[in-house]
Amino acid sequence: RAQFSRLLKLSTFACSAEGDVLTVQGEPLYDLFVPINGSVEVRVGGAVASTLPPYQLVGEASLLENLQSPRGETHPPARATVVAAPGSCYVRWPQRAFYELQQEEDSDFGYAIQLMIARTLSEKLSAARLSQRESEQKLNT
Repeated sequence: RAQFSRLLKLSTFACSAEGDVLTVQGEPLYDLFVPINGSVEVRVGGAVASTLPPYQLVGEASLLENLQSPRGETHPPARATVVAAPGSCYVRWPQRAFYELQQEEDSDFGYAIQLMIARTLSEKLSAARLSQRESEQKLNT
């Protein structure tokens, strides 16, 4: 609990005036984002691949790799460019905050964060499979 309270203190809340770029495909990712209202566009190769609703994690795969790296020094490149829609608000946490909190003795924090990320990735994969099936059905009709 104490780690989650401290994590909240390390967060930055922001609202996008003109469409903030949260991640850039191919560039190292140093933060985790959670949109809290509005939506964010996920762009791969310049094309909109999907739109995420509020409360979806952005940058969770990179964070997972960072948490497992020596001294938290791995910052994998973003797999997509993510842009917050104008007027949307989001929360940002530095990956370093998660890494430092998980290093504390007798901490279940790291396990809890990794479980949350695994669930999020599973949900995103499931949604992608469903979307693919729907697209295939439309093509076949």
